[in-house]
Amino acid sequence: MAVLLSAVDPWGRAIKVTEEQWRRHVPPDHQELIDLEGAVAATLTAPTDVAYDADDGRRDSFYRLGVLPPPYDRLFLKVCVEFALSTVSSAPRGFVVTAYPTQRIKQPEVLKWP
Repeated sequence: MAVLLSAVDPWGRAIKVTEEQWRRHVPPDHQELIDLEGAVAATLTAPTDVAYDADDGRRDSFYRLGVLPPPYDRLFLKVCVEFALSTVSSAPRGFVVTAYPTQRIKQPEVLKWP
């Protein structure tokens, strides 16, 4: 699987998106994100908010406001990342599950940061 993008979050955790993951899960459901892999990377490296995912304890939800172009520029970009312990090192590694624009941080997600 070829890596489409990789990023490091504020906690130093490596996160990747494979070409297959992007093709199968992000643009088919969220056409507004075609060619916006850079916005996903920016959200992962410099989020405005990070929350514990409401649906899965292995996942964090990264949010960044204003990273998308118009007409989505007033929305958050939400990037959901699942983390697992690496078999090579003790540091967790993450992969993007999905990404999409949203008006607000999902309830009942609890903020992890800031």
